[in-house]
Amino acid sequence: MKKMTIMTATAAMIFGFSGCTDAEMAQVEKGIQDAQKQQNAQRGGAVYFPERGIVCDKKAGFCADSSGISMGYTKEYLGQAAQDKMMGYVNKDHMETGSYTMSNGIYCDSALKACYNNKWKERVDSYYTNMLFR
Repeated sequence: MKKMTIMTATAAMIFGFSGCTDAEMAQVEKGIQDAQKQQNAQRGGAVYFPERGIVCDKKAGFCADSSGISMGYTKEYLGQAAQDKMMGYVNKDHMETGSYTMSNGIYCDSALKACYNNKWKERVDSYYTNMLFR
């Protein structure tokens, strides 16, 4: 929420909203949030945020939070079958759950608290990083 307040204040300065009422500033903030939701939907249909701090990937079959892949959230948002399948991967392959690549190519590393545009960490993806870790 602190990041959103900073973004709203920045928007106010850029667009000259400094004399706005709290209600008007709330409307600007809501517009920013709506734009972020729309951007999220456009970035990858299979990847979505059911709530801030949790990302789910329907195609890859998992959900994650700031600690990494979460079996609890996977079950909650994608169902028991998805959780069972993910548990099979983890148990069979001793898969690392703290870092992962989603079906849209975004790579997240919970130890670094950042998401990147790909698994080679060429560029931080600020949208996914902020939605998941801030």
